Amino acid sequence: MITLALSTLLLGAAPKPLTCGIMGSAVNSKVAPVDYNGIRFGFCCPGCDGKFEADPKAAMANADKKGWTIGESLFDVTTGLRVGVAAKGGSTDYKGVRYYFQTADGLKAFKATPAKFAAMPTKDSLTCPVSKEKIGGYASAASFMDIDGARYYICCGGCVDSMKSKGAELVKSIANTVGVPKVANKTKNESGEDHKPL
Repeated sequence: MITLALSTLLLGAAPKPLTCGIMGSAVNSKVAPVDYNGIRFGFCCPGCDGKFEADPKAAMANADKKGWTIGESLFDVTTGLRVGVAAKGGSTDYKGVRYYFQTADGLKAFKATPAKFAAMPTKDSLTCPVSKEKIGGYASAASFMDIDGARYYICCGGCVDSMKSKGAELVKSIANTVGVPKVANKTKNESGEDHKPL
């Protein structure tokens, strides 16, 4: 008991459990999650996913109002790179979403201006601007980059440097793929590559 109390003091409190964004109940790992705007959401029972999909923004606003943490970001929002629960930089909850970071500096930057980093785009594209490959879902992207108010997901690490140097030019060729973010739940891209879950 003393060891547990001491480790909690040294490492910080354990994060609160994720809850269903519809019912507020514990997430059931047997119910398939869905991804929206680069964030993964779990549910307590079948049927809640459909209610969430009908209006994700309303579900997220309701969860924030009630103090629920209902989603986990698939990306380190300070770098745009794919990240998971094992990220070395730690995590923090903000407006119903748990964010993970590659480095402690990323976490520090996020905490200084969370609204800036957590702002969700109103437009995105799941077609890589470099390879022109359709990406199976948010979980299949290696990274993202925001350009002129839209978020562009990048298929693999090999395309990231090209996006950094020529992103504004590259996105012009896929302008017709930009749309309102939608719920996605695919784990494979066109090449059949399966990316690891959180």
